Amino acid sequence: MTRPSAGAAGPTLARRTTACAVLALAVALGGCGLFGERKGDFPPVEFAAPQGSVDYEVELVGSPRDEATSALQESLSLYRRQDDGAPSVAILRRRAEQDVEATKKILRSFGYYRPEVTVEVEQLPDDPAAPKDPNEGKGRASYTFAELFGSSSDEETPAEETAEEEEAPRQNAIARVIIDPGPAFRLTRHEFVVIGEPSRRRRLDLMTPEQAGSPVGRRADAGEILDAESKALAALLNNGRPWAKLQGRRAIADMEAGTIEIETSIAPGPYAEYGEIEVSGTQDVVPQHIRGYRDFRHGRPVDRRDLRAYQSDLMQTELFDSVVVKVPDEPPADPQGDAVPILVDVVEGPRNTATAGLRFNTDSGPEVRGGYTQRNLLGRGERIDLTGVLGASEQSLTLEGRKPQFIRRRQTLTGLAQVRNIEDNAYDETGATLSAGIEREQGRYWTYGAGGLVEYSRINDQFYTEDVVLFGVPAFVRYDGSNDLLNPTEGIRAGVYATPYHAFRDRGDSQFLRAETIVSGYLPIDDEHRYVLASRGRLGSIFAEKLNDVPLTKRLYSGGGGSVRGYGDQMIGPLDANNDPTGGRSVAELSLEARARVYGDFGVVAFVDAGSVSTAVAPDFSDGVQYAAGLGGRYYSPVGPIRFDLAFPLNGRKVDDAFGFYFSIGQAY
Repeated sequence: MTRPSAGAAGPTLARRTTACAVLALAVALGGCGLFGERKGDFPPVEFAAPQGSVDYEVELVGSPRDEATSALQESLSLYRRQDDGAPSVAILRRRAEQDVEATKKILRSFGYYRPEVTVEVEQLPDDPAAPKDPNEGKGRASYTFAELFGSSSDEETPAEETAEEEEAPRQNAIARVIIDPGPAFRLTRHEFVVIGEPSRRRRLDLMTPEQAGSPVGRRADAGEILDAESKALAALLNNGRPWAKLQGRRAIADMEAGTIEIETSIAPGPYAEYGEIEVSGTQDVVPQHIRGYRDFRHGRPVDRRDLRAYQSDLMQTELFDSVVVKVPDEPPADPQGDAVPILVDVVEGPRNTATAGLRFNTDSGPEVRGGYTQRNLLGRGERIDLTGVLGASEQSLTLEGRKPQFIRRRQTLTGLAQVRNIEDNAYDETGATLSAGIEREQGRYWTYGAGGLVEYSRINDQFYTEDVVLFGVPAFVRYDGSNDLLNPTEGIRAGVYATPYHAFRDRGDSQFLRAETIVSGYLPIDDEHRYVLASRGRLGSIFAEKLNDVPLTKRLYSGGGGSVRGYGDQMIGPLDANNDPTGGRSVAELSLEARARVYGDFGVVAFVDAGSVSTAVAPDFSDGVQYAAGLGGRYYSPVGPIRFDLAFPLNGRKVDDAFGFYFSIGQAY
């Protein structure tokens, strides 16, 4: 940076008031929380506050900007303690006076460095015709010592000192904060000053303040100045400068001209490229498996974003309780070129987990589930899940296996073996399935895969019994942009699933293609995600010449706790002579939920579901659309939301139940 000579700068600086410390503090406060607790602060002393005897309103007069108004309303004690009232008018007045300096700090953070702030407290008589206290406003009144002088931690007095005030009639008052912001200071110059000696062999790509978004030539907004500094620093950290640091800033203000100049010192540190990955903390996991999750090449500039993504990928394996990925804390004292090691420190989690669960609905009755998981079978993240189901309508045992990083990064080999016995409304089945496939992640949100399966079923539907052997080639594409697996409150999930089948049957061989699309979305109403609108849609078709070409186990059904609540499992759609569902070649479903956390970890849900099943390939709604509505409760436990739903058919048929009750872990969708 080129600096003016001492002789040239002298007359200008002579007219200026240097306010480095004050203005630097104001700038620093602007974008990083004005009154938040800092690490190392002593916790505030807490007293049992007496019930306030003065209700008051706050008037903010003269605020220069909406952003400043919002900051004042969030930060000033007058606003934060308004619901509690004040023990007396005197204490309310002192509370307002204590907010004067805080108001000035907030205004300085928005570029107003010469504000004038005054406060007024006006007591309102309960009866407009009643005379005011003769001592009010004359400086003569009887106050306790604590009312006049208070404590440095807070202004409230112990309960015994305010007994009379608690018994006195409640009063009303107005507290006014009157602001004359003065002129908005203009940022005339902002420069980034390089500290230290960056490598001469590598170009230093440092943003200019203007490129970083600094408000040069405009109002000196502290938030924008801090954002520009952070953006310039991030560009260095993400481009081969992992030890870059902000070293402080120097501010010079011309109080007469209403201008300010800022110099920000940045130490870029040495240039660094990716070297070898050094793993520590492993016990059972093979270090090479951890290295296989890297998504950056040796010799590329170190990028902080790469390290965060690498750490996140390792945590998602569920092999570790903690993972830290970083470069050494200090640059190498004797560097060998530009390559630096990437340090990975892990703490392994438990390899074995046992689970148990309970489900109940009025149609299929109670169901107990148990599971066992082994997460690191051979030391490279191999996972097996054994799940057993024991219920009135289903008994099954399923073994699933996953081999991550199969042949290439982000690719997983999957396998499944299952035996089952099902007694459902549509059919009874005794069967077994074997399948294998490959899944591949594409970016953060997408997963796609394909595989093969063979399935045997003995099916009984009261009219006949047949043996069916199915060969299929399932394929899918999934998108998951939601923010939580068991309790999503934001984002979209979508999946497209298609499987061509060849069926060897006692009634004659057949071929068909089954395809489904399922989409769900979550929209938070408030910033805390306590109120959420959720929706789900399902559309499916089976491409076959006729319905009888499709075995009962592969037809499309609707109804029950996972689709249209209030109706029996699979009961929506065409029925046979015994009022059992026949299934169809197409299905359409739509559900809407309004979810609300009402108290702590407890919440309520209101929902509407609709569904239709048709024998045609495309939904034609010839068999009608069934509707249901209901209410539910949620307990948001550490293992996921526990769901209680009570649903009622809105246009139920004679065969349908009057209501359905459902209990399980996890949201309905």
